[in-house]
Amino acid sequence: MIATNTIPNNGDGGLKAVTDTSDVVKVVVTHPGTTSAILIINKDDERWRDCGKIFTLKFAENETIYHVMTGANGMRSTTIDLLYSGLWKLYDGEHFTEVEFTITPVDAVEILNYYTVLFSLVELGSAKGSTISATYGGNEIPNDTIVLGGKTLVITANGQGADSYTYGWSVNGTDSATTSNSISIADLLSKIDAICTITGITGSDNANIVKITVDGEDANRSGNNFSITAECGRNFVTVFVEVEDPNAAVEIGGVVQNPRLISLPFYSQNSIGIKVTAQNGDVANYTLMIEKLIPFEKITVVRWGNTIAVLNNPAYNGGFRFFEFQWFRNDDVTPFSTDQWWSADKIHGGPLDTTNMYHVVLRTSGDCCGSLVPVTIRSCRSRINLITSIVAVSPNPIHSGEPIYVEVDVDDELLNNTVIEVYSATGARITQLKPQERITPINLNLPAGVYVIVITDHQEFRREMKAIVR
Repeated sequence: MIATNTIPNNGDGGLKAVTDTSDVVKVVVTHPGTTSAILIINKDDERWRDCGKIFTLKFAENETIYHVMTGANGMRSTTIDLLYSGLWKLYDGEHFTEVEFTITPVDAVEILNYYTVLFSLVELGSAKGSTISATYGGNEIPNDTIVLGGKTLVITANGQGADSYTYGWSVNGTDSATTSNSISIADLLSKIDAICTITGITGSDNANIVKITVDGEDANRSGNNFSITAECGRNFVTVFVEVEDPNAAVEIGGVVQNPRLISLPFYSQNSIGIKVTAQNGDVANYTLMIEKLIPFEKITVVRWGNTIAVLNNPAYNGGFRFFEFQWFRNDDVTPFSTDQWWSADKIHGGPLDTTNMYHVVLRTSGDCCGSLVPVTIRSCRSRINLITSIVAVSPNPIHSGEPIYVEVDVDDELLNNTVIEVYSATGARITQLKPQERITPINLNLPAGVYVIVITDHQEFRREMKAIVR
């Protein structure tokens, strides 16, 4: 738009009368023009065509300069003089929307997204008279309110009429993981339809355990964890849980039964879950660890009368493979006690003492006893039953060319690890062979003289016997 002003001039700088137009100077001023501000209004992600709100743009530098936006069907617009370029604030009635238009020669477009907030409650159980409320951006709002998106919505329910309550939430038809009495949605960007289900519970909330007994013996306690060692040889035990509130429900190993007979499938630790549910529905979880001991005779063997050995062949010991050993005598750690075998010869010589009580603690190589990692297995305490191991040669003496028979009457595992060696009187080894069953024939076919026959496992046992050839 061009504005033209005509100023009379008398030639010497003075003004002439307006009626004198003999000499006129024309001053031309160019107006910057106008631009449009356009507002699009959505509600619940659709154009809000029946929006009855009044929107006003106010010049940020001087809010007395303003334009009321006009239009319909979810759109408003106004024309702004570019003399007032810069920031303009958008008001919804008297409320500043925190949206600003930047006025330039290019039309300015902004979008407002409004959302409906619905909230309600459902009462179950003994709940009665419960309430639900909401705040948006820190201000309380009633149900079925349309709000401008982008702020935090908090909906809070308060149960009434019972001793305690549980809360469950559904938002827009989807169950929420929230179990508290309030739900918060930051930066609201959609319509909200929230339903809180309040279940009132009347009754005690006591889910405490006094003690747990196993076959009548009190288990040790540390917080919610209990532990005990079952009597040796037990594959089943009776577990009883004593609770503070006799009306609380007790679940032992997944079954609501108290007391309950429990199987112990693993040598080592057996874990049993205990759950106590109070009258009001509160739940407390506990763990009972029951150690099952392995019979001493199942994994050990007495050899030569002076040595105890751990059977470490899975074919003979029930499928175990051990890699750590600790021997105990009368519950004390024994000297030289971390090998697979323990020999009385190292302590006092002679046979094992049958008056002592022995046990052994072992570590498995993994993939055992319900565990994929190594576990500790303890044996029962036991006395030693001495078994006579026969090692003999016959006949003796013999004639050259005649066979001599070596008898090695020991258990199968030891027999497999034993060798027979024949030495001359000077110590030279003449032959070495494996035993054949219990009695092994050897044809010496040697010159007359004295020879030494050695039976050994090259570990803990060595027996030497003289053989005479005539």
